[in-house]
Amino acid sequence: MVTSEHTISRMSHVILDPGNHEYRLLSPEETEQINTFPVGWTELEDVSNSQRYFTMGNALVVNLVRDIGKEIDKLVRQESNLTKFNPNSAVENVEH
Repeated sequence: MVTSEHTISRMSHVILDPGNHEYRLLSPEETEQINTFPVGWTELEDVSNSQRYFTMGNALVVNLVRDIGKEIDKLVRQESNLTKFNPNSAVENVEH
């Protein structure tokens, strides 16, 4: 997600609304959901929608970061069971 959602440009995230079949910009709440934040997470006093878009544009996807951390933890646990380094070992493909 890019940080310029408050204006229409080549960087805007436009979706086809399933209700009226017209194109529209994402709402601040939808950008929060895409990044797996709770709805309303950026809705604070004196914070404009432009600032909310900017915040979500600079955010990391919470669940993605969590899942990467889990996979790193698995790899560390596997490596801690090894008695010495094996340069020929390969990382397994992890299915989600």
